[in-house]
Amino acid sequence: MANHITQLTDKGYLVNGKAVYQSESGKWIPEVKFEWFEITLFKSHLKAIQKDVKVKFKNID
Repeated sequence: MANHITQLTDKGYLVNGKAVYQSESGKWIPEVKFEWFEITLFKSHLKAIQKDVKVKFKNID
């Protein structure tokens, strides 16, 4: 089965419906391992492209 990949930002992607982020070192990080500042930037980007979007991440306090 082929992977379904959607680019959200220059480093953020959806792969098979799950958010991943490419770090500065080129490593792919699943959404549950985002650092706080990465989550903040990702949310800001999503809100910028769609003003009324509500962003929630699973397994993050």
